[in-house]
Amino acid sequence: MVKLRSIAVLLLSLALVSACAFTDSTLKVDYNASKHAKISVSAGKINVVKFTDQRGVEPALLAHKGAAYRTSGKYYSDKDVASVVTDATKALLAQLGYTVVDDAADFRLSGDLLKFDSQVAVGFWSGTLDGSAQLNLKLTDAKNGSIMWNEMLAATAKKEGLQIDADDHRKEVADMLLDELMNKLAASSTFKEALSKRP
Repeated sequence: MVKLRSIAVLLLSLALVSACAFTDSTLKVDYNASKHAKISVSAGKINVVKFTDQRGVEPALLAHKGAAYRTSGKYYSDKDVASVVTDATKALLAQLGYTVVDDAADFRLSGDLLKFDSQVAVGFWSGTLDGSAQLNLKLTDAKNGSIMWNEMLAATAKKEGLQIDADDHRKEVADMLLDELMNKLAASSTFKEALSKRP
């Protein structure tokens, strides 16, 4: 029985390695902030600076291809991942009703992207795509640089029942991770409280 299970897992691992597993794929990670309702805000202007990618990998890398064994192929975003997350944050804040500006701001929001990745876990009959992301955000007074708020946002995403490692699956999980990060920011009561204390 153990031998049969090992063979089944091996066969699934091979099946999850598609024909394009050794070539690179470019995906467009999308975020739609329109689901969030505007809130009543009286905060000052916010300057969202481009987040810093601290993942220690190529800036546009989303994940490596392969299941039990990593192949030479990779999944890339159509632009660097830190920019994707920065743009999503700007879109979210604007949707919530905050004023986002490039200069002459009251607040400065910066961030470090610590993780944004997905990996395939091989099961007996199918695989599961697990994604995880971490974003450390910091809000400062734009005039004197004093820290007004700091929070680590973490997100996870899962897609089950995989028979092949495909572009659509990786994009779906990446979209889910980005959406969950933004949901966490939108729900942060301490972030809203910090913005209510206009410098």
